Amino acid sequence: MVADYKGGVLVPPPNPEALALGIEAAAELAGHRHEDPHSWERTNAKPPKDVRQSVKVYVDLYMNFTKEGISATTCRRILPR
Repeated sequence: MVADYKGGVLVPPPNPEALALGIEAAAELAGHRHEDPHSWERTNAKPPKDVRQSVKVYVDLYMNFTKEGISATTCRRILPR
């Protein structure tokens, strides 16, 4: 969530030079207050229906697999990400 927040610095991994510059840039931000673009309403908002449905499908599949004796490791390999 730093991408939308002006009080943080993102750097590309793995890039030591960019990390050093990011640390220097972040040091300049210390002691300043920055508006948080994420409200409590947004943070606590219910996920969209399609996301909730996808989660339900994954949970149902996982529960059915484990009932059949398929291990959690195998479930993670079978279910798409």
